[in-house]
Amino acid sequence: MASFQYNFYDKKVKDLIYQFDTHYPKQDPVLRLTKTDENSKALPWSTGRILYSKNVPFGPAVDFKTTVKFTVKPNDNAFPIADGLAFFIVPEDHPFPEGKNPPPGGNLGLFEQAGKSSNVFAVAFDTYLGIPYYVNLGIDIEHRKPEANVNVPYSFVGKELTLVVSYNGATRAISASVTYGSETFPVSLSYNLATILPSGVRVGLASTTAQNVAVHDVHYWDFTSTAP
Repeated sequence: MASFQYNFYDKKVKDLIYQFDTHYPKQDPVLRLTKTDENSKALPWSTGRILYSKNVPFGPAVDFKTTVKFTVKPNDNAFPIADGLAFFIVPEDHPFPEGKNPPPGGNLGLFEQAGKSSNVFAVAFDTYLGIPYYVNLGIDIEHRKPEANVNVPYSFVGKELTLVVSYNGATRAISASVTYGSETFPVSLSYNLATILPSGVRVGLASTTAQNVAVHDVHYWDFTSTAP
């Protein structure tokens, strides 16, 4: 079906589409999704996306698993920070918000300003929504408001985290977790993704900043999909 693995310490990654403010900073061996200055300080009103450039077959029987190693860090001790990082799946010809100029901010460059967009599946590590001193891992189905979510300690901010998302087409089980060291925070949902996604999709990662900011760095990303 589809399989890839990228280590972003190597800046010669192929088969990716880089959109908006995504870049490889000279001073840091990472892929950075949002704008920073010459001192690697986050800047406001930024959007960044990457997409795997090849069509990924999808359907009722498809299973997939993805792993993302990433860091969301504040400028010094700034609080609150925004907005987080999302893994997403959309139709191959999906019209992202505002065409080539998506609004930065809490919708992560994936959802319209009202927070809704058809045919979007995402798992978001959200550093802005949620209760104070926690961040949030949520499963988003066509809406920025998660269908299922778990609060994650704010101490995860600034650390290199591991996000794992998997889907079983037969059982319709969506599972996601974020891990730092020995601490893991899982969330799950039963949903038939074939009802909102067509037979050909794109997978990607996205981040935004608004008035509140953070540095959004990706260290590693893999994805595998299979079908019986």
